[in-house]
Amino acid sequence: MKLLKRLFVAGILAVSGSLASAQDQFNICELIDGKQKQFYFHLEQKKVDPNYVKQVKAIVDRKGDPYFGDESIEELRRHKIPLDEICSVTDLVSRYWNYDEFTLTQLLTAGVTSDCIRDFAKLNGDNSDSFFSLSQIIQYVQGGGAYTYAERLCTESGIANPQAIIYFNKRGLDCSNVGSTFTDTEKPNAIVIVPTNDYNSAFDTDSITKIFSALKKEYDLYVAMTDNEDNMYRAIENIPEAELLFICGHGTPTTLSLGNSPSNKNQNESYTIDTGDDELEEILCYLHPSAMIVLDSCSTAAGAPNADNLAKFIYECAGGRSVTASKADFSSSNIVIGEINPFSIKFIVNGTDQTHTYSATK
Repeated sequence: MKLLKRLFVAGILAVSGSLASAQDQFNICELIDGKQKQFYFHLEQKKVDPNYVKQVKAIVDRKGDPYFGDESIEELRRHKIPLDEICSVTDLVSRYWNYDEFTLTQLLTAGVTSDCIRDFAKLNGDNSDSFFSLSQIIQYVQGGGAYTYAERLCTESGIANPQAIIYFNKRGLDCSNVGSTFTDTEKPNAIVIVPTNDYNSAFDTDSITKIFSALKKEYDLYVAMTDNEDNMYRAIENIPEAELLFICGHGTPTTLSLGNSPSNKNQNESYTIDTGDDELEEILCYLHPSAMIVLDSCSTAAGAPNADNLAKFIYECAGGRSVTASKADFSSSNIVIGEINPFSIKFIVNGTDQTHTYSATK
């Protein structure tokens, strides 16, 4: 068997044209298992240093098990991840997070450095798994996020939700647009509410980014991500006389969901804005008297103007402030923005204008 293994190694070295040393041949032989010949042939063709393979396999957890299998090692090699960086990252991750091989490999190949991991461990404090998870760090870094931005939103703006920090970073928002560091200037104020639960990423699109960018030019923009109506109410109360309230959430004719799927009949009522929320009459008084309310939510004006839908209910609570919504289901590509201040929006679905505005003049 040893002779056959030697002949196999000699063959793959000859095919690849490698001038590997006798020690390299021994290392490769030592690694080869009957089921792994094809894999190591693949590694040798790519001129993988057998010592790199052996050294990565030698990085083990507290139980003595290797962190990485064959496919992961190939990924690390392909991205040219240095051994010392692999050691540093695995050591830090094992101390502060729950992990698996796939996430570790993805972390390293996504360009998340040991310094970055160390920073997030410090930001997380003693609650690593309840704040930024490894997957969220990967998502944040791949989205161009810098640690300093996350730190500022967390420590200065009071944003304690990693999902929100990731979202705000992708939308180009800064501390003046979120949390306790909102900056109120002479420009009119605008509030945008985005849902924590967005099962099909309807509100994580280039379209919504463009809307945010346009609003920032004309308004002092405040954006809140929440899964419940109480946080939405708090945002409306805290931002003085906003002239635009733009509420995003998955909708039905009578509900707008912030924290759960609109099809879930058993969800907590506080996760949705619905036609039973009579407290809106008091809350909406905090808006500017001529404020416009927009529901970026499917079918919340269904059957308009006479049907008892959510848009009509909110209008009846809003003290004469206008409410604009869609009579049909739509996607972000169906949204057409006109003027920014005063704000103008249409929902054009299959060539038909499905927009309805409840106002004192209509």
